[in-house]
Amino acid sequence: MRAIVERLPMRDPADMSALKAAFAAGRLDPSNIVAILGKTEGNGCGNDFTRGYATLAMKLALAEAMRMTPAEVGSRIALVMSGGTEGGLSPHMIVFAVAEDAGPKPTGKRLAIGTGFTRDFSASEIGRAAQIQETASAVRAAMAQAGSTDPRDVHYVQVKCPLLTAERADGQDVVCVDTYESMGFSRGASALGVAVALGELDAAQATDSVVCADWSLHSGVASTSAGIELMRNEIMVLGNSSAWTGDLAIAHRVMKDGIDSLALWATLE
Repeated sequence: MRAIVERLPMRDPADMSALKAAFAAGRLDPSNIVAILGKTEGNGCGNDFTRGYATLAMKLALAEAMRMTPAEVGSRIALVMSGGTEGGLSPHMIVFAVAEDAGPKPTGKRLAIGTGFTRDFSASEIGRAAQIQETASAVRAAMAQAGSTDPRDVHYVQVKCPLLTAERADGQDVVCVDTYESMGFSRGASALGVAVALGELDAAQATDSVVCADWSLHSGVASTSAGIELMRNEIMVLGNSSAWTGDLAIAHRVMKDGIDSLALWATLE
């Protein structure tokens, strides 16, 4: 297998012109796409509807290219949209595809990609142990798909997770009643699920009470983003595997803060 990664610009959340051009030029085969990670102009908060707008636009474009329904596209491709490009980043999407490759195996390990999905969560499960456990199971499945069975080979796990709204929480025992606060709990539980899957955290420690409370518990490879446009976790695992070919590989370091340039230099080394 060979991993393919394409970064494409977006003029607005619904702009799929670069994606369609990549299809037309033969640079991307839509049937090979397994995940898309996108950054939109939205504020990244609970009321950021650009994420859902971009997700819908992608489903429609992919459905047309793959001759599927948008629902079928959503069941097989992880669509992770994140807001927050105001002034710091340009809106874009990163497309991840997997293709068969019968060529010679390279020396060393190459980039491997796996995706996974949890079931839909009830409002009472968001931010709690159930979300941790389901995320851990989905991450393990994505690792197996990628062939990165050694947790040390996993360098990046991206999770898109749900948040709570007043409508969703109505009449249920929920972790909190504030929509913005619920984003933190959902992201926290999702990150701890990654930590459990990779052995960074013992499963027995992953209880309701530790989420967003015990800051000694964390994952060094998890990136989590909460949104209103889904009720399940959609997961992308990037690692290295000797079973994959191509010229891409991945490495990482944990940043101590938002301007920790030393982490970048350490990664390059």
